[in-house]
Amino acid sequence: MKFRLASLLILTLAVVSCRTPRVAVSDGDDDGTSLAGYCYNGVLLAEARGDLNSAYDLLTFIGETDSTFAPAYDKLFAYELGFHNDSAAVSVLGRAVAEDPSNFWYGFKLANYYATQDSLKRAAAIYEELLKEHPDRKELLYSLVSWYMRMNDDTQALSALDRIEKSEGVTEQTFITRMQLYSDMGKKDLAKQQLAEKVKQSPGENIYKSYLAHMYVSDGQFADAIAVYDTILAASPYDPQASYDRLVAVKAVDAGRFENDVRRVLSDAGYQTDFKFGVLLNLIVKDKSLSADTAFVKSMFDIADAGAGANDANIPMLRASYCELVKDTVGAINAYREVISRDPANMPANQNMLNLAISKGDIDGVYFVCKNATVQFPDEVIYSYYLAVSCLFKGLTDEAKAVCLDAVRHIDGDTYAPVATQLYSILGDLSHEDGDYDAAFDAYEQALKYDPDNTAVLNNYAYFLAIRGGDLDKAEAMIDRAVEIEPDDPTMLDTYAWILFLQGDYALAKIYMDKTLSLDKAPSAEVLEHAGDIYMMCGDAGMALEYWKQALQQNGDSETLKAKIKQRKYIVPK
Repeated sequence: MKFRLASLLILTLAVVSCRTPRVAVSDGDDDGTSLAGYCYNGVLLAEARGDLNSAYDLLTFIGETDSTFAPAYDKLFAYELGFHNDSAAVSVLGRAVAEDPSNFWYGFKLANYYATQDSLKRAAAIYEELLKEHPDRKELLYSLVSWYMRMNDDTQALSALDRIEKSEGVTEQTFITRMQLYSDMGKKDLAKQQLAEKVKQSPGENIYKSYLAHMYVSDGQFADAIAVYDTILAASPYDPQASYDRLVAVKAVDAGRFENDVRRVLSDAGYQTDFKFGVLLNLIVKDKSLSADTAFVKSMFDIADAGAGANDANIPMLRASYCELVKDTVGAINAYREVISRDPANMPANQNMLNLAISKGDIDGVYFVCKNATVQFPDEVIYSYYLAVSCLFKGLTDEAKAVCLDAVRHIDGDTYAPVATQLYSILGDLSHEDGDYDAAFDAYEQALKYDPDNTAVLNNYAYFLAIRGGDLDKAEAMIDRAVEIEPDDPTMLDTYAWILFLQGDYALAKIYMDKTLSLDKAPSAEVLEHAGDIYMMCGDAGMALEYWKQALQQNGDSETLKAKIKQRKYIVPK
């Protein structure tokens, strides 16, 4: 974007006429009275009022008219980065460094930009030049050590490290870094020798012991590593890192000893549960060979959990995950049950247990988890639905109805429609069973608002509406839609046949009943009685009596059936 000269002059004159205090724009001789200086003050004024486009145009103009004005290049760097013009940004900042090499911050900024782009060689070269100009900026040396190590330039890294130690002396950080460099350079023996000497000089500093032990492990000297870890643990028996690393070393050489040590650690109350969790997860569960030994792993969980707090759910949660991993669904359900007992609001445990209990057909498990979840997460009505279903399986119809009545109060626009439908459907069925027909029909109406094509609701609503003397046309419309969706469902065909019978359309009712009987290989007493009634009204007394007798075999207490058979006629129910 080119800035028109006329506009530039107007803005520059505005800066002067407003008597804006001049700003120190460089470390050189420019006092802000040159054209570049005036323009730069204009940049600052434009930025102050939020006009960044004008500021950018002014900066560009300065660059085109005064190649020596470094502050403009420095500021333009940020603009170009903001516009994602990285190459232009590097170019302008490079010009700032070239024009004013004594300015520390220009070079520092450019080097750090290169470092973020993984151009470490360029970044390091700039830092080296900066150190020549500013030898007191020792902090640059630490970055140089890191960059040279990342570039695998160990010689230069050691050189930078030597300069640090010459200035500041040997510190814990520089010593450990030097050992790492020796190791990278193939001088592991030298590193271990110096570490061993350091351990003797500073026996109370565990960091040197730990690093020495790590080097032993990396070289396969596990016995030496274990001996060093033992000296750490002698002074700090519950040092988690040393304890963990020691187990790793023991595991590498002696499986039997490892198992014994794990048992000892997991049963020791001195270790925190988080540490035991890490041991179980990283050294056992993630180890394919060990995790396959389910008896061993489960015994480790038992030991660890015995020492956990009464409300600590971490160990049983990990046990549940492990059981799922090895396809032990019952074990996982039991573990999740324990998690929920300790931490009732643990959402993942509730969700996972419900899924597993459903897959296993564990009605008691579904009831347990949903009984808890409906209290902890009342707005998650999916739990209410499964609780109601489990109650029905357990014969707890009153509780199922109470659950549904409570759940529908939490249904809102975010509720999953099929769940809302099912809750209202169950509520409708149970209300009808209790003789509260108005409540039942209201519930069915609500269910159909969420799913107008739910065939179970359409069937039940139509049937109950018909037998209770309701609107037969409405009942027929509902069952017609249900049969249209599921044309071969014998239950719905029976409902359609019976509604047609109540409407007096006996011939059509017989057609639907015949289809019902052809599909239903084990018809209920109710269906058989309907068949008998329909056949009798169609004039086929022989078949009617046959169906009534079959119905009586299933429902021997029906006085109505006995009367129909005896009187050889259809009797309207009272």
